[in-house]
Amino acid sequence: MFAAALTWPLLSASVAGGDPLAAIRYLGVGSGAVLVGRLLGSISRAIFPASLVVVSFALIVLFPGQIFSGDPVGGPWETSSATGAFYVQGAVAGLMLAVRPRQLPLRILGVTAAIVFGVVPFVARARAAAILLLVLGIPAILARSTSARRFLVTAYGAIFAAVLVATVLLGATFTGEDRVGVVDQTVDATLTIRRPVLWQDALFMMTSNPITGVGPGLFHTYSGEVNKYRERYPWERGQGHAHNVFLQLGAETGIPGFLLLTALFAWGFVRIRVLAAPDAMAVMGAVALAAVGIQSCISNVLASRAVSAATWGLVGAVQLERVRRR
Repeated sequence: MFAAALTWPLLSASVAGGDPLAAIRYLGVGSGAVLVGRLLGSISRAIFPASLVVVSFALIVLFPGQIFSGDPVGGPWETSSATGAFYVQGAVAGLMLAVRPRQLPLRILGVTAAIVFGVVPFVARARAAAILLLVLGIPAILARSTSARRFLVTAYGAIFAAVLVATVLLGATFTGEDRVGVVDQTVDATLTIRRPVLWQDALFMMTSNPITGVGPGLFHTYSGEVNKYRERYPWERGQGHAHNVFLQLGAETGIPGFLLLTALFAWGFVRIRVLAAPDAMAVMGAVALAAVGIQSCISNVLASRAVSAATWGLVGAVQLERVRRR
């Protein structure tokens, strides 16, 4: 799977055109970060989370005005959504350190990091990131038994899958007319109308070019909604994506690209789920994965290499428990 994640964008680009690096940032960065996280985790599972905490603090020192500005296109990653997503991962890394037994200095560092980084999504007005940190993080902190932790990992994977399926269905069925039903009103109150239209564009590209897609990085070229928006607001930055990483990858690299990214997330949840006795750190790994997976269904946060590397590094770091035998 990891080899396919690295090579499929190259094959898609060779046939359909485009820049393979545009797709590798979704597939390749995550695959590489998992391996790095596992390698460091074989030495100590605290190494990657502690490193992420240190880097996250350093970025606050270097870019305080941008990170806490609340500007939708602010921060080191250009959007508040990516800033919020990164600091959700930083807060999860802090919680991983906070739950480690018999290591008081790391636990103090972890608690401090979780509090400081947990504030960032709220201040940066990254509402989805802030909500996900609370909704996913609090049950993970409270879970004490192995069965409760294993249930949470399963539940987080199921929630991610439900959100992904819902966005696909919305893109496939969305119309801008007669939006008076309860479902339509709920969607309109939750999402901007552009998102389902963009998802519709992505689905059309994916089904029209099911094998190789339209080419990595070329979604904005073929999306009528993107071109319409850019003509109306030529000064806007960062508006050339589908607001759904899975559908955008499907549009650009075909159904295989969509399935590869989905399979990578599914593998992450399953790999944590089958640990012999998932501990608190393992559940936090599932929190990290679910948070960025759900955000990636409604935004482009996974395009940030920093967000992708942080997420998958944490997932890799918690996987080196003994696999449960059947």
